Amino acid sequence: MDIKDFQNSSQFKKIIPALYIISWIVMFAGPHFFPVIYMNLHYILMIYLLYKVVWVPTTMLIVFIEAWKNMN
Repeated sequence: MDIKDFQNSSQFKKIIPALYIISWIVMFAGPHFFPVIYMNLHYILMIYLLYKVVWVPTTMLIVFIEAWKNMN
């Protein structure tokens, strides 16, 4: 993003930094005000990461076995 893109639109010069600051405040204040929602999001994220931790090595093992067959 270039600052020249926003030269004639002063509203973007105020809105974009304000959204940036608000997003940082909400990121730190959100778990305090909405603990149940953040706990559920945490569980969903942990289940997804567990899925990825299991699936990626399994896929790599399958690819390795197939490549080993093709090399021999």
